[in-house]
Amino acid sequence: MNGIIKNKSLFENLEDEPTKKNHNVKVNVSLMNFLGISESYTNKEWVGPSEQDLQQAAIYSRRLSIPQLSAYQLIKNNIKEEDYFDYVSPKIKNLIPNPKIFLDMEKGALRLMKAIEQEETIAIFADYDVDGTVS
Repeated sequence: MNGIIKNKSLFENLEDEPTKKNHNVKVNVSLMNFLGISESYTNKEWVGPSEQDLQQAAIYSRRLSIPQLSAYQLIKNNIKEEDYFDYVSPKIKNLIPNPKIFLDMEKGALRLMKAIEQEETIAIFADYDVDGTVS
């Protein structure tokens, strides 16, 4: 190979989906460490993905039509398959918390309604930035 290392994948030769006959996923074990190093400077063992995670990554990869490495990252970040599109293409409306969780939100809303009903002058202080929300 003239000293050149070909790109290898930890996910080489994975089965698409576990079956009753073959429920194990093949892992390229030679890539579980780098340059023969399998533990950290502080003697902590470097551990690769579990067989279960690799199996799940193969399933995500096939169902979502994404690379297995991307599917594995979803699993490591605890992103469920059904949440994939919200994760890769988030919408601001899905990221803003429910206003009812803010302290005294109900009390403030009732006071605002009272001011409107009694035609009081209302001043609103807010910030403006690109996130589209106000504080």
